[in-house]
Amino acid sequence: MTDDQKSPAQNPTTTDTTSEQDHVSSSSGGMTMVTIYICAAIGGVIAAIADIVQKEQASAVMKLTTVSARHLELAVPPLYVFAIVVFLGLLLCFVFQPGSRRAGFAVGAGVIASIMTVTPYRPLQTGQPTETENTTYLLPGNGIQVATADIGRMMLAMSLTDIAVFPVKNDLAVPVEVKMSFYDRNAQQAYEQIRAIAAGQTGVFEFAAKANQGQIQGEFFIEVAGERSTYVDASGNAPYQSTELLLTQAVPTFAQTQINTQALETYSATTGTAPRTANDAEVRQIYNKPTGFFNQLQQKLLTPKKW
Repeated sequence: MTDDQKSPAQNPTTTDTTSEQDHVSSSSGGMTMVTIYICAAIGGVIAAIADIVQKEQASAVMKLTTVSARHLELAVPPLYVFAIVVFLGLLLCFVFQPGSRRAGFAVGAGVIASIMTVTPYRPLQTGQPTETENTTYLLPGNGIQVATADIGRMMLAMSLTDIAVFPVKNDLAVPVEVKMSFYDRNAQQAYEQIRAIAAGQTGVFEFAAKANQGQIQGEFFIEVAGERSTYVDASGNAPYQSTELLLTQAVPTFAQTQINTQALETYSATTGTAPRTANDAEVRQIYNKPTGFFNQLQQKLLTPKKW
């Protein structure tokens, strides 16, 4: 019997070598799949972050967060939805079994494109009371009542009563843009308006609101330079008008912050005789708020949404 014809028991070296090669191959295959899953997760994270930065409210993460809050009553931070989107990329790798790291990355990144295909985005309406598609009418027993700060609008819509009015006073040191988001529970409709309000002045936000048996049911929040207020109930007799809101009361983080006098002087030097609205970065610098990409991303991902 030649050496090549020896049995495995008589040739232990060959058996040990074959077993070792099988073990290495198995370990290599397992490590390859783990690497592919990691690449898929990286692709999902990068695509989701890019989607949020480029599209903000129109992004897949924000859209899914809003839908889950409005229809499933799951008011969660967008970070949770962000994690679910990344996890979906890993599940798709389990289904399609990509054979390389590059393919795994593409599968993870493709989750965002797939979600955006099935969740079209429609920008929020302003809810202006003069918009006919949002206008409803109420005729109380003692005559027609109109609540509006604009006499021109009063003459234009004499019978318009189903509105919600929110006066907001800017008691900050500089003119700012204020965003108010209002949700009409009766109509299950969200609205959004942005107004520039000079320092010391009052801006009035007016939204069409559907009255149910003479009652308006809603809630709102205010956002200034990336800082958001809490959700505030806005329910009462139609037409509804809230008391005047102060920005430092609605968004108390500004009231609790000491002003950066150097940043305020720098802003004042660039405005001239006609003060312009300070942008978000300037407001945050004046009020010693952190700025930058990661801060903006943190604000967007950690702020819960109710609708």
